[in-house]
Order: sequence, then structure tokens, then C-alpha cells
Amino acid sequence: MKVLIVSDTHGSLENLKKVIEIEKPDRVIHCGDSHNQEDRIAECVRVPLDIVGGNCDGGFMLPNELVTTAMGKRIFVTHGHLYGVYSGIQTLAREAKARECEIVFYGHTHVPDIEYYDGLRIVCPGSLKEPRQPSRIPTYAIMEERDDGEINIKIVEIK
Repeated sequence: MKVLIVSDTHGSLENLKKVIEIEKPDRVIHCGDSHNQEDRIAECVRVPLDIVGGNCDGGFMLPNELVTTAMGKRIFVTHGHLYGVYSGIQTLAREAKARECEIVFYGHTHVPDIEYYDGLRIVCPGSLKEPRQPSRIPTYAIMEERDDGEINIKIVEIK
């Protein structure tokens, strides 16, 4: 199984369509700031989609966070703006632990990152539209189960 994790598409589906074609995921998790494009994103990905709202998603159609399961792991998904991720991941980690999750996917910073903190794997896939890391290359994350049963999560740049 392959899970694609994206964030901060900000109304643009161009890079998402490219990534879907390249990766051919079995499932997509979107960490918010879709600019209320969840219906268009669902049509584009054509696989199960988990999506949360971000600070740029007006209205209240999407949940701010969700807990889901993939590859036997409990995953906390949120945009991150309600947990002060610009100041650190401590609050985010505390919330994930309270929900008995092992992995966290979040967005908001537009900077790709994978950290291990307090027994959690905490992943920001970066942004497909407006990357903010020094290279300014759009990024996403892929989660796959290896043959030995271990879960591999990596950040991928769009070339």
C-alpha cells in the first residue's frame, strides 16, 4: 500500500495531478489549505481521501483534525495552525499522544520535515503550491510498508 501525504495546495491542482500520475497512490491524506477544493481534489485523486481544513479554508465543511489508521498505525492529521507549529511541535505531539497515535501528519509551515519526538513520527510534507524551504521546490510525502513490515515515510521533491 502506498499513501500520499500532501498539504497546502492553495486551490491549485496542477502539481497534485502530476504527483498522482507519478506515484499512483492507494490513498491520499491532505493536511489542509486546499482553499475549499475538497470535491475537486477527491475527483482528481480517485482513491480514498482524508482531508482536514486549514487556516485558509473558509467555512466549516472540513474537520480541523482527524484520527485515521493506515498500515496498522494510528495517525493524527491536522493542518497545524491550531497547535502553534511555527513555534515547535510540542503541543502537536501532546495532542497526538493523548489520542494514542503513533504518527502525525501536518501542514501550515510549507516546509517539509520528518522528526522523531517523544516516540512519535511527525511529518510535514511541505507544500505543493507555495514551498518555503530554501530550495523552494514543491514537496510531498510518501508512506509505504516495506517487505519486513516496517513503515517507511519519505519526503519527495517534484522535479
